Amino acid sequence: MNSEKQTIILNHLKENETISTQEAVNLIGYGIYCNRSNYVAKTLSRMVKNGSIARVKPGLFRLPISDDYTDYDLLTELK
Repeated sequence: MNSEKQTIILNHLKENETISTQEAVNLIGYGIYCNRSNYVAKTLSRMVKNGSIARVKPGLFRLPISDDYTDYDLLTELK
């Protein structure tokens, strides 16, 4: 079950290919007065760990690729 803030991130990713940590701070960092970036980064990391999102590179996230693909399949398609 996702929290309200995780749902906001997931909804953003349904409409956009990726989200950066800074974009996530702007979306869900409201109401947090100290260490806003740290709070959001931890939320994003938890979402990566539970499989809700995937890390593209540090500070950039996307929805996970379908289970029908492996990393090898994806790399082969890109060549």
